Amino acid sequence: MIDRRLKRRARERRKQNVKGIILVVLIVAVLVALVVDAFIMARIIRERKENQQTEAPAETTVPEGSSDEEDTTAEPVTGEETNAPETLPPETTALPTRPTTTPNPTSPTSPTNPTTTPDPTVPTTAPRPVITGEGVRVWVGDSRTVAVQTYADYDRDKDYFIAATGEGRRWFASEGLSALEEALATGKVSKVYFNLGVNDCVLSYRWPEEYPAVEYYSALNRLIASYPRVAFYYLSVGYLDEEKYRGSSFSIPEVNEQVSKLNSDMNLYCAAEYVPLAEYLLSDGYTSWDGVHYDVATCRKIYQYVLSVTH
Repeated sequence: MIDRRLKRRARERRKQNVKGIILVVLIVAVLVALVVDAFIMARIIRERKENQQTEAPAETTVPEGSSDEEDTTAEPVTGEETNAPETLPPETTALPTRPTTTPNPTSPTSPTNPTTTPDPTVPTTAPRPVITGEGVRVWVGDSRTVAVQTYADYDRDKDYFIAATGEGRRWFASEGLSALEEALATGKVSKVYFNLGVNDCVLSYRWPEEYPAVEYYSALNRLIASYPRVAFYYLSVGYLDEEKYRGSSFSIPEVNEQVSKLNSDMNLYCAAEYVPLAEYLLSDGYTSWDGVHYDVATCRKIYQYVLSVTH
């Protein structure tokens, strides 16, 4: 009887010992699992930080004394007229890229300038001397107007140019208009010839918000009301020559549609007298060496024609 009791107690003790061992094993297993999970999480966090540091863009260091913008200010033209060739060498001055704005996801790629060799004899900005004479004629325009100043035999005492290559309504709003107002404030200006718009038309057939007519005729109408003794003229913007244009940046027919629209709107809504310069060139003939800009003979023809119809 006693032996049976002892054997039963021994079996119970063995069972308790086994249960204790199993419990200890389970606790150790749980602790090991927690340690492994913690190690894995730490490794994942470290790898993410390393990836973020690798993907971070490096800062671009601009060398001291350098500039991101090109200095396009030309030296003033002085002395006698430079003997220029009758046909200008290829350049691209009036084919602008669209100014930086918030991108339109539905808009196509912005037109860019075809690669050509610039003509060093044509300045990018018309030099503006101090107005000293009376009855001054102010010419406002883009590269076509700069070319007229460069190659036409203009009167240095009477003609004053406010023009910049590749520019349009944005330049006029930020710089050209204030320069024109300063000239008018001298009281020595008798005529204003306005011939901006071709660069805007290159852009506006793709981006309608670049269409310049409202801004141009609003500014001119305000000036006309402020200076009633000054004669203002809008010189209609000349068309692009599809046969001469060899680039692929834009569609000549679509740009010319915008040119027609601009000339029509300026004729209707601008108080300046409309001078049919574009129509005259089409009927009398002209030469464009790149489809956009005129040769020396045409620049001189434009100057003489404008004076003859506005005397």
